Amino acid sequence: MFNASQRQLLKVLGIQPLRLKAQFQSSGKSASEDLDSSSSIQFCPDLNHGLVQDVLAFCQQQPVAAEKALLLGTLHWSIQPELTACQLSEHQLLTPELATLASTALKRQLWQCLSRYFDAAD
Repeated sequence: MFNASQRQLLKVLGIQPLRLKAQFQSSGKSASEDLDSSSSIQFCPDLNHGLVQDVLAFCQQQPVAAEKALLLGTLHWSIQPELTACQLSEHQLLTPELATLASTALKRQLWQCLSRYFDAAD
């Protein structure tokens, strides 16, 4: 768990390491699966894009551009280039690149996700 220098430092500082309870252990994913899911590329949508402007008008939320997401109130919208469909999970909206969202089917899916999210928030 700790290397020798870390154990020595903890001992010198008088810190007793805690044991992780079983309920907080990994849910069966391997470390490589966790790394794969956390290393996927995500970035914030371009605020100047027409579709993003339409979404901002619909949401009526003051947008905050972060490194990996556009924050629309409690909704976090991220672009994930490898996706082929829009995904809404809790407060996270993941979509393919904006150029891909130009297709009618994906645009419809985006609006359905947004409607579902904001209707549930009411």
